[in-house]
Amino acid sequence: MDDRSRGSLAWLGRQTHNLSNITIDWNGYKKWVRNNLQPKNAEDTIRYSIRYIDILQYPNTASKLLSLPKHKKRLIMASLSSLSKFLGVYQYWKEIIKNSGLTWEKRTALETFMSILDDNIDDILEWLRNVVKKLPKEYSTVLVFTTLTGLRPTEGCEFLYTETTSS
Repeated sequence: MDDRSRGSLAWLGRQTHNLSNITIDWNGYKKWVRNNLQPKNAEDTIRYSIRYIDILQYPNTASKLLSLPKHKKRLIMASLSSLSKFLGVYQYWKEIIKNSGLTWEKRTALETFMSILDDNIDDILEWLRNVVKKLPKEYSTVLVFTTLTGLRPTEGCEFLYTETTSS
């Protein structure tokens, strides 16, 4: 499969119902992923794509993702999404998601914040304590408030401003 055919409707039509015999250029895929993602994300994406390719090949196996923890399911689904885009069968992957009852579960604000600091809650709390000590009170209050509530910084500022001006 050359780059011109990847994603074309003709190729998609031929492959939609029979991915079990598809030949995947894993080296090309690895290069493509590494060019499009951060290094840590790229390696996870490659690993999960290889491990769970059977879901694209045999869609009736997709339900096995339903019982996995939210964060792992999200990683696997994102990996298969990348692989399906590379192969030009992204619409097919979307059909698998729909037909198997899979959903994209969003991260909570705390989960996102934790991933920024490499998933370690102790590091997050230490960072937050250090920053709060160094910032003026009006800024540190907004930071703590938005961290605890999951509001966007602008929403937290608007809320706090409304609360202080209405009192």
